[in-house]
Amino acid sequence: MAESFGDQQHDAMGLPSPEADAIDAQITSLSQRQTNRGLRGLDSGFRLFNKVTGGLPTGLTVIAGPPGCGKTTFAKQLSDQVAEIAGVPVLYFSFEQSADELRVMSLARLSRVNNREVVRGPSNDIHAPYPGAPIVKAWDEVQKAVPKYKLFARRMRIVEAGRHETIDKVREVAEKVRQIDDAERMLIVVDHLQAIPCDLPLAPEDREAQHCSELRRLGRDLKSPVVALSSERLEGYFQNRRPNFEAFGDRDGLPYSADIAAYFWTNPTTTTQFRNQGTIEVPDFRRGMSLYILKNRLADPVHVKMIYRPDLCSFTEADRTVLSYTDGFVSE
Repeated sequence: MAESFGDQQHDAMGLPSPEADAIDAQITSLSQRQTNRGLRGLDSGFRLFNKVTGGLPTGLTVIAGPPGCGKTTFAKQLSDQVAEIAGVPVLYFSFEQSADELRVMSLARLSRVNNREVVRGPSNDIHAPYPGAPIVKAWDEVQKAVPKYKLFARRMRIVEAGRHETIDKVREVAEKVRQIDDAERMLIVVDHLQAIPCDLPLAPEDREAQHCSELRRLGRDLKSPVVALSSERLEGYFQNRRPNFEAFGDRDGLPYSADIAAYFWTNPTTTTQFRNQGTIEVPDFRRGMSLYILKNRLADPVHVKMIYRPDLCSFTEADRTVLSYTDGFVSE
């Protein structure tokens, strides 16, 4: 009987199975996608992202962007949605922010209360969750969000990572979680790539390429998606250029080792329009964002337009535009 090593079938001699046998297994796998909304990967909870990528695929997804563009907020929302919708274990390695800070993001999004008010704790402050909504006590809404969070948070573990959390340690913990939860698949998030310790005497760009290679192998071995955040250079961002592969700098290992390589960009025109709609008393915190998916195996590059609410720690999709292959190499 054929055994499965990763995604490929092998026979008792360790040789790849004949294609006539392998195609049957693949058709069976493809048929099962109808029970998973036609997705080849885990349901991300983002409809347009799912449509573009087929869900979070096995292997490595790199999401890059300058500091402060909302990468961690996006990753936490993504993690919450995968735990809730896909119902699989989620393991979040945070090298910068504490577990408390990440929970505040979720509570702000679920309660629609400004994250600063969440951090302040109980108060008599009142607010309207959205224009025209009834006035409510902010802390009451936060408390209502707790049971909502618990519904899926039982499948989520946050590791406050440090100098001991090497790639080998990430693998060790991931394998334990998968065994404890008896799960076939899981989501692993690493925030962020540049902070992962490395015992080898490598230059920064070589170290990151090594990390990408190892994380992709981890995803393949566990038949699970790995999402790694990457903090990238600011030059193109401040010059208001549409992102391309140059935005990753001299780190060839990032976009080319990943199964999906994406970059966050803030649209200054849309963001300014939002800001002008606000007032001193009621500011408009919305930002116009685009997630440029520059590399996407089996599909064209795309950019997904989003609205980012840093006050509520939430992302909402708006639209998507298909890019040409050469758009990844040409800047405007």
